[in-house]
Amino acid sequence: KELSAESGGDLAKEVKLLETLSVAARKGKTRKPCVHGVRYYHHGLAAAAHLGHRRTSDGTPTVGDVVTVLRRPVSRIASGFVHDLHDCSSIPHMPIVDACKALAGPAGSDQAAAKRLVLRYAKCVAGCAGRMITGHPCGHRGQAATKNLTASVELASYKIQRLGFVGLTDRWEESMCLFRKHFQRRSGRLYPIGETNKNVRPTNSASCSHYVKEVLNEAGF
Repeated sequence: KELSAESGGDLAKEVKLLETLSVAARKGKTRKPCVHGVRYYHHGLAAAAHLGHRRTSDGTPTVGDVVTVLRRPVSRIASGFVHDLHDCSSIPHMPIVDACKALAGPAGSDQAAAKRLVLRYAKCVAGCAGRMITGHPCGHRGQAATKNLTASVELASYKIQRLGFVGLTDRWEESMCLFRKHFQRRSGRLYPIGETNKNVRPTNSASCSHYVKEVLNEAGF
């Protein structure tokens, strides 16, 4: 309320004030606000509620009606890998359970094959977020799609600036804090914080995800 009053209802001024608070918090000059790191977010005027992993398309009402929360590419790849090569399951592969065991086991032919599978999958979902923001499926195969990756990233970078809201999975609570502030419920009631901060689909393959990330980091991702 104090921020709204000080900014006179001007959203740009309000965001600037939030940034100032965040800097002060990092320097220990004030209590850390829930909006620490606000510079990572872009605020629009409206938000729609299409839940799940959906790509934008011609059916999207307006770009400003889209809300998204993005995660680190390596984390996204690791999650998709343990989820049975999500978006690229047509790639010939050993059972994921066996691949995870091989990655965790001693060096050998099985582990080498599992590492190759990780990198093949990573190539298939390269640029996933950028592709989905520009209206394409996450997974792709073939050289033609790879050659268009740079253009896709450039278009996605332009388009993401016009989205209604962009949050970060690794900073979920801060993202939800910002979302609750800028998109208040029509009823005036508060969002149930316990629900918005709950992980509704936690991984059951954390150890395998760890090994997948190691392979990706070794490969320079």
